[in-house]
Amino acid sequence: MRISSASPRLKPGIAAANRKILSASKKLILIEYFHENGSFYRRQYFSDNPYMEEDYFESILFENFDELNLSFSDGNEWSNYWPKDPITSGKIPRLIRINLSSNNKSLEWIVSPNIENVYEQ
Repeated sequence: MRISSASPRLKPGIAAANRKILSASKKLILIEYFHENGSFYRRQYFSDNPYMEEDYFESILFENFDELNLSFSDGNEWSNYWPKDPITSGKIPRLIRINLSSNNKSLEWIVSPNIENVYEQ
């Protein structure tokens, strides 16, 4: 997956802020990542049916980049899309690789979600 949008910059304190909010609040229901106006966002919802459309916590993870590439691993190989087949349609990737670039500089970030399935049993 490729998203294009100037130097990539990781926002400080995101992980600490997210841990604090998660520990002080109810169960996290949905995490959404999206690109808009040259920034890469993480949006967290704590309700599957929020009362207000704006009922979420949002963080800007990266700003000012030229290109963003995402790839996903099932543990055996990398793919540019997810799910990649019917077997992986009910699962979350084992690893997610995020590559950002700007002005001939690049940043690679590999995330391990540590979640086996999309649906809890």
